[in-house]
Amino acid sequence: MTAWKTSFRRILIDGTMMCALLSIVIYGSIYIDPVTWVSDYPPDIQAAVGSAGAQAGLKVISAALSAVILFGMILWSNSRLRRDNGGNLSFLQAFTHSALLLFFFAVWDLLILDWLIFVTIQPAFVVIPGTEGLPGYKDYWFHFAECFLGWEAWISFIGGGLILAGLSMIRPGGGRRSGNNMSAQGKTA
Repeated sequence: MTAWKTSFRRILIDGTMMCALLSIVIYGSIYIDPVTWVSDYPPDIQAAVGSAGAQAGLKVISAALSAVILFGMILWSNSRLRRDNGGNLSFLQAFTHSALLLFFFAVWDLLILDWLIFVTIQPAFVVIPGTEGLPGYKDYWFHFAECFLGWEAWISFIGGGLILAGLSMIRPGGGRRSGNNMSAQGKTA
């Protein structure tokens, strides 16, 4: 199997696991306190909520846990990709794989978390008390624009991919391992 086919398979499998875990954290925190992610809600809902803030601790814990899952799963996926490719992983492969996993989550976020759950199914716990019936709860375009039309999203795919690729090049135990280095070490031992 070629490295790119392996990467595509890893993106589907590991990306789905990553997205499922992130979905639990995001909607779990909204279930506990719907104002937790109000800064990500449409503008009319944010305006209606006003300065009433979420529990600061819950927002920090949710954001930190989401970051750990996102970065941890991508680094783990890159290490699995390296293993699947016989111990080889180029920076380009790691960057492409990382950026595509970030993009995979953005697509999941739009299609599943935003459009399917938040806008279409709209469980009662996502509706902030006092904002019932606002048009923002049915605004598909807002979610699309937030996910893909802002330059910040594309910077995060590319910048995050570069950072995670760089981190994926660091191997525990030091440097790159190759057959030549191992045989040289065996001769000196």
